[in-house]
Amino acid sequence: MSKYIIDLQGFSHNQSYIVKELTVIDLYSQNVSHFLVKPPFDKSILSDGEQKSVSWLENYHHKIAWEDGMFDYDEVFADLRKIIRDADIIYVKGCEKTLFIRKITGKFTVDLDKLDCPRACMLPIPQLWRTVGCNYHNHSNYDGVCSLFQAMKFREWLLDLFQGGHDEVDL
Repeated sequence: MSKYIIDLQGFSHNQSYIVKELTVIDLYSQNVSHFLVKPPFDKSILSDGEQKSVSWLENYHHKIAWEDGMFDYDEVFADLRKIIRDADIIYVKGCEKTLFIRKITGKFTVDLDKLDCPRACMLPIPQLWRTVGCNYHNHSNYDGVCSLFQAMKFREWLLDLFQGGHDEVDL
């Protein structure tokens, strides 16, 4: 059974989600895929309210500029589907993100909130972080939200849950 943890950061637009950063981690092999995504369209298309929201997220939350990115938007989703093609379960934190990933992948997706997973900021620094690290954010002085860091935290929390006697199949 293949299981993956996915975390993403982005912007809301037209009752949907525009991904800026996406991380996929294989629960058991520790294989990590991490993408900083180019915007799908020019920022000028956004409404004034959306532009204010984007500005706030850029400055205070994930700190990724709308224009930043290394991977084309549509290619990231094609790559995501290839990465998780053998997935039995995908774990995502938060209802909105869970529904988005379920829609994009068509895979069985579990919201970690339903398993009482704490917020990422409440979880310890993961062991895997010491060997992988983020290429996009300088975490020595970074106070934003990084999808790679969060996905690693959720992975360790979930593995601890399973080792604590919870049956993966029953979840």
